[in-house]
Amino acid sequence: CLKLVAARGRLMEQLPQKGVMAAVFADEPTVKRAIAAHAGQVAIAVINGPTNIVISGTAAAVEAIQNDLAQREIKSRPLDVAQASHSPIVDPMLDEFERIAATITYHEPRIAYLSGMSAQWSPQINAHYWRQHQRQAVRFGDALQALLAQGYTYLVEIGRTNTLLAIAQRNLENADVLPEMASSLRKNQDDWGQLLQTL
Repeated sequence: CLKLVAARGRLMEQLPQKGVMAAVFADEPTVKRAIAAHAGQVAIAVINGPTNIVISGTAAAVEAIQNDLAQREIKSRPLDVAQASHSPIVDPMLDEFERIAATITYHEPRIAYLSGMSAQWSPQINAHYWRQHQRQAVRFGDALQALLAQGYTYLVEIGRTNTLLAIAQRNLENADVLPEMASSLRKNQDDWGQLLQTL
């Protein structure tokens, strides 16, 4: 819903603190141990795959975690983002965002919906769901596996980049059968040309 998108953008811009995100190339238990000393400042934001975890939080804490990981020869890299999504930094906006989300009328979906947050099919969508969606980790890798388990064979990334398709390809390097993958749009490419090529 455009109302939620606009509200989220406005509230994120108004947050008193800016943060950063970084990709860590280690498994989830390792990353959880690495961020444990920075509870309240850093959280796992995205689980892209078995060894591709994104952390999010205050700049100082994320930098300290990256330095600690580097000493243990665990690779990480900062991400170019405007704000530290899915981290404690967004906590001040959650009440207002949920209030706005509660003004929307929700209906049962007519098309099966896979939640990227839980990797579950057709969860109950309401204001509380959208609140959680801002704060909890996105489980992209699990959602991808859920799609494949249901027999989906064609993936299209909706957006101006192919970031998620690249992550999906890395997750599926050893898969027996690869789904077809295509971008809806690409940076520095003619929009209509790219859409027609994908079609």
